[in-house]
Amino acid sequence: MRTATRNARWTGRLWLAGMLALATGCTGASNARDTGALRLAIGTDPSNATARAELARVAAADGRPGEALRELLAVVELHSLEDRDRGLLASLLKARARSRLAAGDATALADFRLATSYGGLVDSKNMSDAYALCAVTALRHSSEFRHGKAGSCLARLDTADPIRRWDNLEGLAPQDLARIWSWFASAGAKRRALEVAQVYVEQGGRELSRLAQWRELHQWWFGNSKPLLPVSAAHLVPDASTALSRFRESVGRELSANAHAPESLVSEWNAPEFEASANAILRAYRDDPALADRLAKRFADTSAYGLREAAFLSELFYRLGDSERARDWAEALVAIAPTLPAAMEAAGHGHAAVGNAERAGLFYTAAAAASGDGGATWARAARALHAGGDPLAAVGAGRRAIGLTAQGWDMLLLFEVAVAQRKLGREDQAAKTLDGLWERFPLAERSSAAALATENESGPGSSKTLLGPIRNQLGFRSSMRTLPPTI
Repeated sequence: MRTATRNARWTGRLWLAGMLALATGCTGASNARDTGALRLAIGTDPSNATARAELARVAAADGRPGEALRELLAVVELHSLEDRDRGLLASLLKARARSRLAAGDATALADFRLATSYGGLVDSKNMSDAYALCAVTALRHSSEFRHGKAGSCLARLDTADPIRRWDNLEGLAPQDLARIWSWFASAGAKRRALEVAQVYVEQGGRELSRLAQWRELHQWWFGNSKPLLPVSAAHLVPDASTALSRFRESVGRELSANAHAPESLVSEWNAPEFEASANAILRAYRDDPALADRLAKRFADTSAYGLREAAFLSELFYRLGDSERARDWAEALVAIAPTLPAAMEAAGHGHAAVGNAERAGLFYTAAAAASGDGGATWARAARALHAGGDPLAAVGAGRRAIGLTAQGWDMLLLFEVAVAQRKLGREDQAAKTLDGLWERFPLAERSSAAALATENESGPGSSKTLLGPIRNQLGFRSSMRTLPPTI
């Protein structure tokens, strides 16, 4: 009897679901404001373009532009976009393009172009910024084959813009050279920035703030192995932080209290607008992680772009100790921003945290190639792999980092690589790594640095601040072309 009753209830539910889907398909979803009914109709028939279009309108009205854009793009794939939805699609594409532009994501150009194809009007400055970003993304890449894309993008800039002269600097005024190299540096193309800055110095540029920037770039690449000619030390602004103090600050950040508390993430991101959603996700996670998942997806859809939201969610789940969900949201970053090195690196960190070093290496390789500073990327990769419990992979990443930057980028990294080598039983290699570390300190500071490192050898490690650099890169940024002229 109970079985018959259950079957009757189940049949009734199926009938109701079918009627909802039928009603949506036959009468059109224009009168159906029930989001659940629309999603049910789409789940029943993914090719139901009418339901998708109505869901997009409802989502846009309810403040979920991410979902609205996703559904309208699906309608376009079904070749069923109605004229009344073209304006909405164009506005959503422009909103995503502006967010991509601010984040340094070169796919902004494709969004702006697509928006115009649906009747949207794009500001000429936005298009100019998008072309410039397209160019610098190509120039920042380590592959010479990618650099060819820069020319076609820069050719679309105003003829008076000195940035068009990036590959022919002869005869440019010092202020134009400074503008070009500041643009390169702000966008992460540090090697290109150094090349232009060197031309500025060789042609007699002597503005103190510019010389300080040039010195910073010079030391980043050459360390202390190459003299700072032709400018004497008297012209340079002295470095305010010694190597040892930087080492201490790095260790201090690793050991700081409450760095791992998920409740503090909103304040650390300085994103009060995320607080209500974050608290709801945290409450739901304690009762039902699947419910937290659904709330997280709704939260991500509150933006047409969703990059900051996905990065925030990745770190939030990481701090909750849910490495798998943190990894999934980190991978989502790559789907959202496929040209952004920080997104690729975050995905690598996500896989390192769950012990998948091989998959992490694929993302780290792509991030390093696209970043303009492969040494720094591999340094962070080594730290993440070590924290994820794979000392062998950490050693490999550390060696790549050391080989790609004159100063090793991060002294604490070298110490951690040495610890990883010890875990593998490679005492001789660990000793050589430590020797290389001490050599990076001024002679008078080496003994103090060695003592400080010994004190922290058994510390809690670097996993607490693993996603900090990614948060900084994916947080709040302005357009590459509107950054201040200094580095």
